[in-house]
Amino acid sequence: MLLDEAGSFLDVRHQVEVYELVRGLAAQGVAVLAVLHDLNLAAEYCDRIALLQAGRVAAFGPTAEVFTYRNLTRVFETEVYVDQNHLTGSLLVTPLSGRARKALAQSGAGPNGDGAESS
Repeated sequence: MLLDEAGSFLDVRHQVEVYELVRGLAAQGVAVLAVLHDLNLAAEYCDRIALLQAGRVAAFGPTAEVFTYRNLTRVFETEVYVDQNHLTGSLLVTPLSGRARKALAQSGAGPNGDGAESS
């Protein structure tokens, strides 16, 4: 099954329904390739990620190995905060506003709050 932004114009409830259905099909042995720009939906529902930059694969592998601070800031050329969803265990990716980036720079703290970069 090939999906290209299958939930892009749906509200959150319907996005969840679509991706739950797709996960169910994958569990039954259906191969699924999905294109998603919503990093949090990708983190929640995808087992493996191919992160693209300028039409080339910048990183590929399990979601936790691909969705790192280093990979995401390099590919998207903006600061992000990557954390774990304590309810589901999946990763959460939050782009940082200019205000948040400025506050981090002034405090000397890294994007994970302790002065060091996340992996």
